[in-house]
Amino acid sequence: VVSSYESVLTKRFFHGRTEAMRSTTTVAEEMMKCWNNTSSTEEEKLTALRNATKQHSKLVKEASEGNGVDRHLYALKCIG
Repeated sequence: VVSSYESVLTKRFFHGRTEAMRSTTTVAEEMMKCWNNTSSTEEEKLTALRNATKQHSKLVKEASEGNGVDRHLYALKCIG
């Protein structure tokens, strides 16, 4: 699994820009393992997909509400 991110708008804040949200999660990894497993049933695949999209939506919501940490951690790395 390749680490990647997507930008999330924080426009609800004055001068809000974006926050980065890491889309590579353990739930997404579990979904991909399930989908690549030839013995997985359609129901198992659908459940794994639903779990991954729920987690993704939760992370996007948190980032858009200003609860993301990616940009903050990057700034600390830059000044450290």
